[in-house]
Amino acid sequence: MARRSLSCSFSSKQDSITRADSLKVDALKKTRTDSLKQAGITDSTKIDSILGVLFDTLKDEDKPWPHRPAAPPRVANKAGLNMFVWNMKYPPARDFWGINGVATDGPLALPGTYRVRLTVGGKSSVETFGLKLDPRSKVTPADLQAQFAFEKQLRDTVNAVTTAIIRIRNVRAQLEADATQAPAAADAARALVDKLNRIEDGLYQVHSQADEDGLVYPPGPTERLSGLVFAASARPAGTPPALAPACWMRSRSRRSPET
Repeated sequence: MARRSLSCSFSSKQDSITRADSLKVDALKKTRTDSLKQAGITDSTKIDSILGVLFDTLKDEDKPWPHRPAAPPRVANKAGLNMFVWNMKYPPARDFWGINGVATDGPLALPGTYRVRLTVGGKSSVETFGLKLDPRSKVTPADLQAQFAFEKQLRDTVNAVTTAIIRIRNVRAQLEADATQAPAAADAARALVDKLNRIEDGLYQVHSQADEDGLVYPPGPTERLSGLVFAASARPAGTPPALAPACWMRSRSRRSPET
């Protein structure tokens, strides 16, 4: 097997959003714990039980983590033996607050030899490991390479779109904030915000907030494009790898809307 290069890193540190979530959860639990104690409930077991039910039944809009971007996998750093499982995938595309219906998966790593570097306290240790193909599989190296190339191109394209959406939202938020500070420029800012809204709406279904919204609002170009990742894992028998995505798209286009 050939040696493969892969740039993928994981940390034991919390990302900024997870850290903010933890602080907000701690604050909510403290407030509810104080309320329960004031109501005369002092048994710690009962308090933990009630808090568990409360946090399981909180409405989505009350939770400190609704529709947040997925947190990156964290490496455990507790004293003793720790285990971390890599999903054998390249890094995914960026996602954003409220994202729904967009597949951001990175491509599956090809069989080959890889190295892992563990750094703790400024000291690094390097080990080598291999990814092997299931011996029962009949897939050819050419098929695997074509699948990888397609999934990587798909991930890169989705990443470009989601990054653009994040930039659009940041610029829009800044314009809206500036408009309140400079009323004379409010009309110009509003016109630019409307233009940004149309661009975002052309890239992504902005009304989609849950899976069932797809019954009312049709998926946008980004959702449809990213859905091709599910077709990359299989192709019709006898179809050349380079033609698989095109054949899948043609077969989908022949289906009725009810299918």
